[in-house]
Amino acid sequence: EELEPDSNKLCLVMHDVVPENEKLRIKKRMVDDTYKMPLNKIVISSWLKELMEKKFGEKAEGPIVNGVNFDTFYTEKTAKTGRRVLMPYRPAKWKGTEDGLKAFTIVRQRHPETEFAMHGVPTKNDLPAWIQTYGRVSDDELRGLYNSSDVYVIPSWVEGSQLPPMEAMACGCAVAATNVGGITDYAVPEKTVLVSPPRKPESLAVNIIELLEDKEKLKQIAKAGHEFIEQFTWDRATNRLEAILQAKR
Repeated sequence: EELEPDSNKLCLVMHDVVPENEKLRIKKRMVDDTYKMPLNKIVISSWLKELMEKKFGEKAEGPIVNGVNFDTFYTEKTAKTGRRVLMPYRPAKWKGTEDGLKAFTIVRQRHPETEFAMHGVPTKNDLPAWIQTYGRVSDDELRGLYNSSDVYVIPSWVEGSQLPPMEAMACGCAVAATNVGGITDYAVPEKTVLVSPPRKPESLAVNIIELLEDKEKLKQIAKAGHEFIEQFTWDRATNRLEAILQAKR
């Protein structure tokens, strides 16, 4: 089914997937049943709120969007020698890593001078030699990777609420992401993040290329994203959670 670029339709559709394996079907039914338990539901993203209300007929409070640890993720003065694009390595198919690699290949054909890097890469992998790889990194090392990169790429098919792009924005990266999950709660398309439909690596590549070729747009997206994300503090998140809990007393 064709997906609209400005919707979380795929995220909602994923709920309707019926596993072929009987044991998995049983587990899915058990998980679905938990959404209907007589509890107050609090969600961390708008699409999860829509899922609760439209798919399960349950009222949900929120969303309470996750906060960023700004003591750890912030901009540093980093000497950059050229354009660099960074992406996380995540093996689950729905994380879209394969699509991200296809987008990388398209971008490299047009800009072979660009550096491509991935973090969270296992020791044994089949990634192309032209991709710089980093294994499991500490928060300080991750901050360094964000700061040394121009563009951060998130190619997921479905998400709950993604922290890595928020962290990258806090570190001054311009983000190119698929328009799914929590990204819609902190992305203003064409202003703070460049978004594309999920499972469309060609569209993702177009956005990456645009950022690499248009230095002014790269600077504007990075600056606007950095300024916009500053509102998403953990104090804000916990205050909203406390307000909901107080109202339920």
